[in-house]
Amino acid sequence: MKSRTINSLILVVLALLVSGAGFYVTEIRQPAELQRIDDARKLARMEKARVEDLLVEESLSAELAEEAVRKWRARYKYVPAEMETADILQYVEGLTRTGFEAFNIELQGITPATDFKYYTFTVTGTAYYASLYDFVWHLENNREFYRIRDLQIDYVDVFDENPETGERRRLSMVKFGMTLLAYFEGIEGLTARREELMAVPGQLLPAGAPAHNAFFPQLRPDPPPNDELLVEMEEASLVSIIGSKAVVEDERGQHVLEVGDSVYLGEVIEIDPIMIAVRARLNKGGVVDIVELSLDADDQELYRRAEGDVRLRSLDSRPEARSPNSNP
Repeated sequence: MKSRTINSLILVVLALLVSGAGFYVTEIRQPAELQRIDDARKLARMEKARVEDLLVEESLSAELAEEAVRKWRARYKYVPAEMETADILQYVEGLTRTGFEAFNIELQGITPATDFKYYTFTVTGTAYYASLYDFVWHLENNREFYRIRDLQIDYVDVFDENPETGERRRLSMVKFGMTLLAYFEGIEGLTARREELMAVPGQLLPAGAPAHNAFFPQLRPDPPPNDELLVEMEEASLVSIIGSKAVVEDERGQHVLEVGDSVYLGEVIEIDPIMIAVRARLNKGGVVDIVELSLDADDQELYRRAEGDVRLRSLDSRPEARSPNSNP
């Protein structure tokens, strides 16, 4: 009995130990290990997601950097580190030496911005439209960094004195107004040397001259003054035609005209020695008209007789036309 009891107790103790060990492993150790493994798995997923985010950010940063470098290498504007008002006036004066009747510029002030500073000017005046177009083109496409805002253009007639003839003349011009910004003192990296700037292909720039002057009136109620003292075909008379030239007469005397010569409101387009006529195309405020000067019937007959006598005399004066027995 005694040995059987001892064996039973040993079996009970072993059973308790096995049960305790199983309970420990199953209920305590394994859950902790599973939790650790689950935490490690979650951490791995988070690290993977973080790595993927970093790769995306790297890709975006590379694209942004590439775009920034491309823009930097494509710069074609020059922002000076320093700029005085006199520098701006000298630059603008070089663009307005011809074609401007009046040019007024007024400094409004200097504005500091985040990346640079700029002068603000108010500009007004009158000029030929082509000259104003050229002025704006150079401001927007030259190396210097200027900008135009609030540009306004209106047609205007300007009357003054022709310096060559002293006669009153009418100039078809435009009056304009704009705000002009001149940039300087850019942040580090923005202000570049001229030799660092990229050469801009000409085909990428806008046309250097206007295709059409939309501010020039096609129809006018009154013609311009004859300030150049040209021949007024409608008030002149034909005197004669000599070869390819015509002699006409008006109140200022006689004038010799050829095809292509300018006359008041137009130009000579034809000189007809057979019909004894000279024709000119005139633009009368948008209405094109052909004016012809010719001799009357009696004058034409006298002209042809005189021309025939000249030809006969020219023929008789040739050596082969003389008689062999005639004296020289």
